[in-house]
Amino acid sequence: MSSEKKTRVIYGDAPFIDDMGVLTTLCLLNDEVLLFGSKSLAEHLDDHWEKRDASDTSTTRSVAEEMLEVLLPEGVISFYSPSDAITAFPGACSVELPGINGFRVADVNGTERVVVDIDKPKLNDLSRMVLGGFTKGSTRTVSSILRDSSVLSVSMKASIPIVCSQSQISLAPSRSRVSEVSAFLAQRTFQRLALPELEAFHPDDILEARKRLKDELLEFRAGILELVWLLHQKTDIGGDLRTLGRECDILIDTKISASVSQLERAIAAHESKKVRRILKVTGGALLELGKSFLTPSLAGALLGASGAALKIAEGMEARAPSMQIASFVYKVREKRF
Repeated sequence: MSSEKKTRVIYGDAPFIDDMGVLTTLCLLNDEVLLFGSKSLAEHLDDHWEKRDASDTSTTRSVAEEMLEVLLPEGVISFYSPSDAITAFPGACSVELPGINGFRVADVNGTERVVVDIDKPKLNDLSRMVLGGFTKGSTRTVSSILRDSSVLSVSMKASIPIVCSQSQISLAPSRSRVSEVSAFLAQRTFQRLALPELEAFHPDDILEARKRLKDELLEFRAGILELVWLLHQKTDIGGDLRTLGRECDILIDTKISASVSQLERAIAAHESKKVRRILKVTGGALLELGKSFLTPSLAGALLGASGAALKIAEGMEARAPSMQIASFVYKVREKRF
């Protein structure tokens, strides 16, 4: 999406993403989304279709099916079985899991079961994560442990964050933690301000938005980084990301939300056909809302210095960093691309 370092994220909750809002958020904010399974893609698809055929939605194409059909060939998402992960991420399989000695067969209430052979005193945080899994309350199976082991080892070796419904996990965080906190804030911003509109997206919309809003995404990221600096002034961003949730929500519900509202009002006040036609002719220059060069003088040059043009510029003038963020959120939410 850009000449900058490619951003990748692992989806931790399941082999497939079944929520369009989550899929849209992850695919717009990252260059690539990595999916991991406990077996091959074909086997997971067979399981998926079997469950779908047994449900009331058997005639409806799922988000997962559309995702694999449209986004997988484009490289927006990638799928890895355990064997694929070993090949694609050399060294990931050598990550040690202290305290986990393997599997053994044991008698559990009169029934033979496969259990994990554990040496509790030797367990570390990574080992406990493998044993506990990403989804709280779910029944652990051999296949789910194998999948989570692949996810965690790749995350650690390749320094790729894991995004789950309830958390973001960075096993190899940067020294400053800025990249991790900025990713956390960006995703939280979309969750609070763009849903449920993102649920109305289709994978084709995601591809179109990635193509047309790539410059705005750079501005969005720049604005997020500046807000991370504000967070740094108030709290220790080197701590647990979960403790930053409240501070992030305050920023989102004040500075960013206010900018989105201001942007909506400014655009709604000037949604005349004439303005839309001029914006189209000028390549959308005036709607590069997040950029600091948007000034009344530039608007005057573009639109002939009319009073309406000056009011548009005044209403949409960039107030970095929140306006940079608001511009991208607004365009994605309203499909203004």
